[in-house]
Amino acid sequence: MQDIKTKNWWVQYQDNINIGYWPAEIFDSLSLTAETVQWGGEVYSSRLGHPGHTNTAMGSGQFPDFVFQDSGWTKRMRVRDNSMVLKYPEYAYAYTDDYRCYNVYLYWEYIADPEFYFGGPGRSYLCP
Repeated sequence: MQDIKTKNWWVQYQDNINIGYWPAEIFDSLSLTAETVQWGGEVYSSRLGHPGHTNTAMGSGQFPDFVFQDSGWTKRMRVRDNSMVLKYPEYAYAYTDDYRCYNVYLYWEYIADPEFYFGGPGRSYLCP
């Protein structure tokens, strides 16, 4: 959500609990409105795509599992538009750079709310 006075972009949790923001000064073309919203996570590796991948885990270190829900997850995502009404995202998709080390699963088949499950162990027998 964009603060009307400061023009900063806020990240909120549950019912208007501010958990962080991006200062307006860092955005050149995002002064009044946004066209896309992204949720995500990352694990840094200078060796991505090369042998000797990092063993840094993402989330709990488990691969995505929406049944047991023991991986990292993001649920109940909303977008607030200029009408100041929270809405479900109209479209969502999942993407990962290296599915053998980390993965993401988008569950959106039988629910109105998209749920993202993510995680992975990093270096493992699947990701040497």
